[in-house]
Amino acid sequence: MKRFLADLSLSAVVAGFVAVLVGFTSSVVIVFAAAQALGATPAQASSWIWALGLGMGLSSIGLSLWTRQPILTAWSTPGAALLASTSGVAMPEAVGAFIVCGVLIVAAGLTRTFERAMDRIPQAIAAALLAGVLARFGLDAAGAVTTAPVLVCLMALAFLAGRRWWPRYAVPGVLIAGVAVAALQGRMQWSRVVFEAALPVWTPPAFGTSALVGVAPLNCDSGQRKGQRHVWGGRPQVRAALYMATLSAVRFNPVLKRFYERLLARGKPKKLALIACMHKLLLILNAIMRTQQPWNPALHEA
Repeated sequence: MKRFLADLSLSAVVAGFVAVLVGFTSSVVIVFAAAQALGATPAQASSWIWALGLGMGLSSIGLSLWTRQPILTAWSTPGAALLASTSGVAMPEAVGAFIVCGVLIVAAGLTRTFERAMDRIPQAIAAALLAGVLARFGLDAAGAVTTAPVLVCLMALAFLAGRRWWPRYAVPGVLIAGVAVAALQGRMQWSRVVFEAALPVWTPPAFGTSALVGVAPLNCDSGQRKGQRHVWGGRPQVRAALYMATLSAVRFNPVLKRFYERLLARGKPKKLALIACMHKLLLILNAIMRTQQPWNPALHEA
């Protein structure tokens, strides 16, 4: 404790505060955008921030004490941005995806396989991959000029001035400028702000195979444009095999045939109805594997 107090200084406290402030102000909006895209409730979004803050704080303290070096952990901004730009993924599936991602990160770190692979990727390409994930948020910020020109332009000027004269405080400067301008314009709805302790909300993970196979509907949005959803990604070989099986099933399997005909009767396009049947067939196969029960039409009629 004495060693800790001896090393504690005003400059160290300020540096730590700025590091946390920059981390939150530059990325927390992406976390909230991801929560909104997944249909999270306000309690679930607060739970995310609670878990992120607690996890980053405890891991930073533990690693710094263990290694005797200043170590600051952070959340996965690209991962949150990817979820924020994706529709058709439910909250339990997103939690399951992050669990799988965490296991893969630990495995990659222990085996050093990922490190060796990244050493062979040029830094410019790695930066371009990150830029591709974050591009939508930059485009949305530029598109906001049409609805809030004064706010966006002054925040951009604050960022440019900060990068020129005080680079370390550029991001907090943008935050202060944005809050000040928004307050002067009457955009700050303080009556809707409720100060209360954040509580953890348990969300059971779901490990679905729709996105893995590539039959989950994903959006094609850009800025203010809302495009048509498409199925893409996943394993093309598995999706092709599932597609051919579904073509046969909607003709000869009574359950899927009736399900397909109901969708067509409701005016759904044939391709959309066929993809829905692929998804239903995948759910049926998962249920059969999970329960180890043979095919029973009565169980899958709904």
